[in-house]
Amino acid sequence: MAKEKKYVAFQRYLENCTLNEVTLSFDDISGMIGGLPSSAYKYRAFWYDSNGNPLTKSWLNAGYTSKNVILGEQVTFMKREQIQSHKKVLPIMNESDAITQVEPIKPDPIVKNGDSGRWSDRDYLFEFRKSIESVTAVIGKPLDSSKYTIIDRGSPHKPVGLPRSKMGVYVFWYDGQFLKIGKAGPNSSARFLSQHYGLKAPSTLAKSILNDANMTALGINEANVSEWIKSNCRRIDVIIDVSAGIFTLELIEGILHYAYEPKYEGFHSQRLIL
Repeated sequence: MAKEKKYVAFQRYLENCTLNEVTLSFDDISGMIGGLPSSAYKYRAFWYDSNGNPLTKSWLNAGYTSKNVILGEQVTFMKREQIQSHKKVLPIMNESDAITQVEPIKPDPIVKNGDSGRWSDRDYLFEFRKSIESVTAVIGKPLDSSKYTIIDRGSPHKPVGLPRSKMGVYVFWYDGQFLKIGKAGPNSSARFLSQHYGLKAPSTLAKSILNDANMTALGINEANVSEWIKSNCRRIDVIIDVSAGIFTLELIEGILHYAYEPKYEGFHSQRLIL
């Protein structure tokens, strides 16, 4: 309990703040709590709402959620009630029904050294989490944050299989574009772990890359495509507890498909705007 007292000043600051969004430097926060741990400077996950550390509890208790972080520099917090402002009511379709729609949450990309084109630094984990929270809330079945975890494997990355009693949505990103977003149920750990790096299954990321002339021009071939994906693609996994149900898995995959339109999902004819 005594250890958590040092976070009181930080919580009080946010409780007394009248701004919907507030950006604090690492030095600001460190000064309020008497120093940040080294993990705060190294890992973006330290600043996630789901982290559960005493500092996280402080901003949540004050009614804020973490929005964006530039490691070692600054963190932006947003009042949780503002998430609701991303909803809007469409015109009434009949005398008794109104349709509620979610407007996509579009936080600013994380920018370093003034380079606004460095999309590899964009905080997609924040975007994924807020989109899931908003959509499930509007549906009327908010998904408890304890039911899922979003993990940035990074680039290069090492594939990791599904834990027991878990389902997953996998995301592959390269050079400013999402390449593939898919799902794997609790009995599909092999698919989640390794399928898209090889050529054995009917449809894989590796096959899609080899069928793309723009990609093979980079020197990618059957012999090296697996290692190329691991070395060059950023992978993000959404790990979902099986108790959340299979429809939750399908919904999260659908949300990400809609938001990011992965290059190798769907036929070209399906993408044409009529």
